[in-house]
Formats: sequence, C-alpha cells, structure tokens
Amino acid sequence: MITMLSARHPRALAAGLLFLAALAGGCSSAQPIVNHWIHAHEEDSAGVRTFRPSTYDFPPSRGREGFDFRGDGTAIVYTIGPADGNLADTGRWALADRMLTITLAAAPRPQRFEVAAVDTGLLKLRVMR
Repeated sequence: MITMLSARHPRALAAGLLFLAALAGGCSSAQPIVNHWIHAHEEDSAGVRTFRPSTYDFPPSRGREGFDFRGDGTAIVYTIGPADGNLADTGRWALADRMLTITLAAAPRPQRFEVAAVDTGLLKLRVMR
C-alpha cells in the first residue's frame, strides 16, 4: 500500500509520514499544515478560506490558488496567472500560536492568517488585515 501511494502521491505520503511522526513524538517540527494545499473556494465562508490537499478530487474551476508548505519552512505560493494557469512564488512560512505568516521575497510585507482549523484533509485560514 505504501509503495502504491508513494508512486502516485509522493507529497501526500511525505506529509502523512511527517504527521504520524509528530503523533508518535518523533520530529517536533512535523505538523498537519505541511502539505500542498489547493483553494477550495466552493467551501469558503465569511472571512475564512478553505483549502484541501492537492490530491483532493476538486470540481472543475477556471484556476485555483494554493500553498505548498514544506517541512523545512519553505513555502511556494501559487496564484492564478494568464490563461487560468498558475504562477509560483517562493518564500518562507512560520506558524506560532495559530498565526501563520508567509513571507515572499517579491512581496512588500508578509501575509498573515489565523489557522481556524487544520487536519490532514482540511485547512481553514482567516485572513488577517
């Protein structure tokens, strides 16, 4: 089963293993937020943006934003570009007391979110102004 998952979804497997290590008391930096998240705008509510893992079966859309939060603190932020494709920007992410900060080299200031909910299949972020 692990071989089958790793061949099809290596990032999902890695995120799952990091999460299991954290539960077992292994790597202290492992968190369920470490994953490749895609915006599920259909599930948004007032002030809260909903994200699902990239392996989720999304309905058709004209483009989706997303985040790839890696265990080493690297963040890749995906925005919708020309012809509904994605543009990627690399930076850093940090999580402290439910406050998520994403810093990109090209951005004048960091993006800040409150993590309203997170588990292996769902990430809900409240945009902080």
